[in-house]
Amino acid sequence: MDTVTLIEQLEDWANSLAMRDMPTRAIIAGMQDVVRDLKREVDEDAARPNWERDEIQFPRLLAEFYANCDFRDGDMDTLCEAMDLIPGDINNLFERAQAEWERIKETTCPIEK
Repeated sequence: MDTVTLIEQLEDWANSLAMRDMPTRAIIAGMQDVVRDLKREVDEDAARPNWERDEIQFPRLLAEFYANCDFRDGDMDTLCEAMDLIPGDINNLFERAQAEWERIKETTCPIEK
């Protein structure tokens, strides 16, 4: 199961527990299974090289593109038209990518001072 499905299942059990629709032991056992599955999924993701992790490389690509490329000759207009956004929205996406890339760098390869 994917992470979202596991989290939704955990939420359903928590709601059932709150409403007492299921026996408490069955809910707790199910929650423990979901937590184990989530831990395994997290461990598998962490074991993959950073190069293969889209959640790392996509923000990196956008942040580096924005930092190193100029929007000239109508490039911003073309991008805005293709994405049906205004320049401020495009800049906001690049800023969000930069912030995410900075967060990723801090957590995956921190520089000790």
